[in-house]
Amino acid sequence: MASSDLTTAVMATRGFALSDRDAYASVVRSVGNSLTKLRKRNAIVKDEDDTGFPVWRLARHT
Repeated sequence: MASSDLTTAVMATRGFALSDRDAYASVVRSVGNSLTKLRKRNAIVKDEDDTGFPVWRLARHT
């Protein structure tokens, strides 16, 4: 799921309209902060999809 898709999903879940700029900015910061925390914990890793587009994936801990 792309971060923009995640942001849209969070906005809808919280009942915000995408036209509400303050709410949108708040959700973007929240999603970004959450992704940063996951990255710092090595819970997600940067990868590429089949087309070479960069994506974040859950890390596989063994």
